[in-house]
Amino acid sequence: MFRKEGSMRHETEFRTDALSLTRLAGLGTGSRIRTSKGDLAVNQLKRGDTIVTRNGHRTLLDIEARGARLAPVCILAEALGPQHPAQHLLLGPATRLFLPRSPHGMEVFRLMDGSIVTEESPRGMTLWTLIFREPEVITVEGIEVWA
Repeated sequence: MFRKEGSMRHETEFRTDALSLTRLAGLGTGSRIRTSKGDLAVNQLKRGDTIVTRNGHRTLLDIEARGARLAPVCILAEALGPQHPAQHLLLGPATRLFLPRSPHGMEVFRLMDGSIVTEESPRGMTLWTLIFREPEVITVEGIEVWA
């Protein structure tokens, strides 16, 4: 997600809209993001942090947390190769990943195979979205993800 200059909120706000949609994008709590200070959990990030992106270092303008009831997708640790992901990764089903065989990105639900990439039972959870000036590709647990 991105914001044009001048439209950013003055203080970080966490949106917790309760939604009952299943095709949401976002990162599960605890997902580690590559930053200039090393890998940090998404829920530890704050406005102004420097995030390492495919296009270089970018300032995080904001971060949103959305409460939702959905069936998240779980990618088992190392399911996509060594340290890819580094640990089990929970994502909203519409989260877009960039893999060697999908250079334009692919929604994670399309990778479900019932064994190493699975749909979890529906539940309430928080999905986190990072906001930059323009769309960016970030590294989450060793995997490139659209933000």
